[in-house]
Amino acid sequence: MAEHELIDIVNEKYPYLKVEGTIDKSIAHKNGIWHRSVHVWIINDNNEILMQKRCADKKFFPNLWDVSFAGHIGAGETSLLSAIREGYEELGISIDLQNLKYLFTNKEKLAYNKIQSNEIVDVYILKQNLNINDLKYQKEEVETAKWISFQEFFKMITENISSFIPHIEEFNLLKELLTDKTKLNSLTSYNSYENTFIPSQSLINDINKEFPEKDYPEINKLLNSGLIENLTNNIKNILTKEFLSSISEKEVNNKLEILKKLDKEIKKYKKDEIEK
Repeated sequence: MAEHELIDIVNEKYPYLKVEGTIDKSIAHKNGIWHRSVHVWIINDNNEILMQKRCADKKFFPNLWDVSFAGHIGAGETSLLSAIREGYEELGISIDLQNLKYLFTNKEKLAYNKIQSNEIVDVYILKQNLNINDLKYQKEEVETAKWISFQEFFKMITENISSFIPHIEEFNLLKELLTDKTKLNSLTSYNSYENTFIPSQSLINDINKEFPEKDYPEINKLLNSGLIENLTNNIKNILTKEFLSSISEKEVNNKLEILKKLDKEIKKYKKDEIEK
């Protein structure tokens, strides 16, 4: 996410969060305004965890090791949409949503120089085997990344915490989960929190025509996930005004018409589920 981006202002009374307006991210950091972010930790089949090293030009904790990837949740976004975006932007990866699991939500206050970051953080774990050499780093954010064993991670956050951004409470909760395989395996994949929705075949055909996967990978990830809450709004957030202004009025109207049909089918699906 760029330095000047709109994010939601939230109260700090998690889990009873309430959006109280929007604000520029830089102003929120200057004044310690509570907002939301997402952290995703990637693990693989070798019991390793992926660490990201922040680049030297970052204003907030430069040159330190951090979460596999993370970012602010934009105004009106969900943490899922933000996770999809940040994974692609920071590391050049597409998330396998079946393996993305919610861990916990954490309140965190961090200060560095003149920045006061007060965040409600949705924390996820992603089990995905990635080749380090295939990662594409966002040069403004990431210097490098590396796989380390769980045991090495536990040792580093205990004996060499100064080399990390101090997500102390998050580290402790993560360690508890990674050392308990039963608890880790019992975590529910994100998309099981919502009912599975499958559009009608005619709508699927329209979606494939207006949102081909090669041009709209993030949108297709959402459409294939089965997640229905805020689906059309999340898609509209991807279709930024900047992008819509680069295509013809007819193409814009066609895409918005598809979203109207999608919204209509989702509402019908929810109504049918309630009546079952």
